[in-house]
Amino acid sequence: AGSGRGASGDLDVTVPSSYVGWLKGRNGAQIRDIEAKSGAVVDVDQTNKDSGYCVVTFRGRQDEKSKAHGLVVAEVLKVADQSGEIAQFEAMGTKLSLPIDSQYVGWVKGPRGKVIQDI
Repeated sequence: AGSGRGASGDLDVTVPSSYVGWLKGRNGAQIRDIEAKSGAVVDVDQTNKDSGYCVVTFRGRQDEKSKAHGLVVAEVLKVADQSGEIAQFEAMGTKLSLPIDSQYVGWVKGPRGKVIQDI
């Protein structure tokens, strides 16, 4: 798995084909959610799925592409962690657990979880 830029300057990330179903979600709901949150267009190219990987490409303004990329990477890392394969994805990002004193949990979450969603 890795990240890069396509020939047109679009941002992309390579993900295991076995994770694509999770990433797309039921009827593409997860991808639509990522597009709505980021403003970017997210395309999943499964042309090479038989080789064990697919390429996710992001189109839009740089800030939109970066946000969409982060959301996709977070989902891939979540699946990798649940499947016990997290070590294979260290180059993509890091999962970090932070203990938070109970008196600050509401502040960290923010109204309706807005702060966590923004992070």
